[in-house]
Order: sequence, then structure tokens, then C-alpha cells
Amino acid sequence: MVKRFDQGGISAQSVRALFLTSAFVQFLRFDVVAEDAQRGTVSLRLPFDHRYTIVSDLGHYHGGVIAAFVDIAASMCCVMATGTPTPTVDLRIDYLRSPRNVDLIADAKMWKAGRSIATADVVIRDADGITYALGRGAFSVSNSKASMFPTLPAEQEGTR
Repeated sequence: MVKRFDQGGISAQSVRALFLTSAFVQFLRFDVVAEDAQRGTVSLRLPFDHRYTIVSDLGHYHGGVIAAFVDIAASMCCVMATGTPTPTVDLRIDYLRSPRNVDLIADAKMWKAGRSIATADVVIRDADGITYALGRGAFSVSNSKASMFPTLPAEQEGTR
């Protein structure tokens, strides 16, 4: 049985399936490490890939890859906590240092969800705990669930 969230919201399994079937997310090849819809948190791991760099031989991540990773992690925790689609309204990133040849971890937490906007913070770090970037996003939560979240196979088995 799939656990349901937020009074008929979508399941954590469905959120994961939705994000992991996105072509852009597939390009980034991240893994979901941990998720807790009740707390509004998610942790994702992005394995290092030279395609994410500006100069492959140097191994420094392109800032756009880090920004996309922040956006996806923040949006994912908001979707899981609210059970509604969360298009990005605003995104801010503070780059603290340049990660080089390391896997990155995004720890995201939704802080607040109102009638129309949810906010989330993200810490980008490595496995040793070195922080590379901090991000904050604002996401719209006023959209219709039906347009973004089709019924997935697990939900067709009477798990609502």
C-alpha cells in the first residue's frame, strides 16, 4: 500500500516516479537518498560527471548545474509536502566555493506553504560535509493537481 499525504495529495512514490521520468532529470542522473513528506525534506545525490563542468580537465561544476540541482531538490520537497505541482516563482543561490570532481548532495527543506506560495531552502554539500552552495526557492502551490500528476500504476491499484 502506498502512503498518501496532505488529504488526498500524491504519494511519495508518485513524486519520485514523476521527477525521475523527466528527460532533464535523467540527464542529471541524481538519486533520491532520503525523503520525508511529513517534514517536507528530501536529500538527493548528484554523481560527478565531466559533462557538468565548464572545462572538463579541471572538474569544476558549471553554476547552472548547481542551480538546477537546487531547483529540483527544493521543488521536490515542496511537491511531496503539499501534494500539488510547484512551478518555480523565484530562485536564489549563494555559491560559497566551487566543487571539483566530487559527488554533490542536496539537502532540501520546505519551510512554509501558504495558499499560493511555498518556500524551501537547500544546502549543496559533499559527503564530507563541505558546503558549496546555499539556495532558497519560492514555488507556486495554487495549480491543479490533475494537469501535472497523471494516475500512475501504483495508484490504479486502489491505494488512494
